Order: sequence, then C-alpha cells, then structure tokens
Amino acid sequence: PTWAITAPRPVDLHKWGSQCSAKPDGHGGLRPFSVAIRCQIIWRFTLLRASSDARIVNVSSGVGSLASNADPSFPYRTIYGPGYAASKTAENAMTLAMMIELEQTNIKINLVSPGFTSTALNNFAGTESVQDGSREVVRVALLGPDGPTNTFTGWEDTTIPW
Repeated sequence: PTWAITAPRPVDLHKWGSQCSAKPDGHGGLRPFSVAIRCQIIWRFTLLRASSDARIVNVSSGVGSLASNADPSFPYRTIYGPGYAASKTAENAMTLAMMIELEQTNIKINLVSPGFTSTALNNFAGTESVQDGSREVVRVALLGPDGPTNTFTGWEDTTIPW
C-alpha cells in the first residue's frame, strides 16, 4: 500500500481509496453517501497535508446524534429513521473515523450542524435561513491553527452530543 503520512499511525489511502469508485450497494444510499465524504478528503489530502492550517468541516445535523435520539425528551426523536437522520448518523461516524485516523497529523476535523435550515430538502419548511445556517460552518472554518478539533457544534459553539 501507499502510505500518505509518516506518523505514529500512518494513513493508508488504499484502505478507503478502493471504495471511491464504489457503486451503490442496495443499502438505501447510506454506504455511498458516507463513503463519498471520505473520498472527497482522500482526493484533497495532498493539499490538506501541505497546509499549516488544514481543517475539514463536515456539515451534519443534530438529528443524526445517537446520544440525542437515545433521550426520550429529544424533540426530534420521532423523526429518526432509516432515511435522512440515519444518513447523518453515518456521516457522523465517518467523521469520527477520520478524526481518529488523522489525529497524529496537523489536519483538524470538526462537525457542525446548521440547524433546521430552509432548503429544498425540507420543502423550505426550515426555521433558519441559508445565511443563518451558514454561520457555524464559517465560524468553525475560520478558527485558525490554534482552534479546537474533534468537535460537533451548532451555532455559537453549542456542543452537540455525538
């Protein structure tokens, strides 16, 4: 295999790279969706590694939080199912796997939720504008080299449980 990083725990791009050309496997789109996130990182890995301030910001949703959905008082628990919410849980898992794999590098990874943003995905029923939903994404992307890594947040650095 080709190792992308010389570190205590090197990153093997072939470990996931072969999946970057994977076709849908009949699992409701979860595998192709979550693998696509990983493939985007692999394809840009050389640029990220060369940066002194590399940060990956994945946009997820609080409805994908397993910890929140395990709580019967979570207001969005009733919508958790095998579609959108489960795909966000898969994204959260892939982000966590990348965090662990890249923790010995200078690449920081954060997960953010834009909130219930009004988009075509929800037939524009969201309570946040796209501009408002973008705030946390931009805030985290601009944290700088001393900013935190391995976080899952909503607007104004509100911690979201994994």
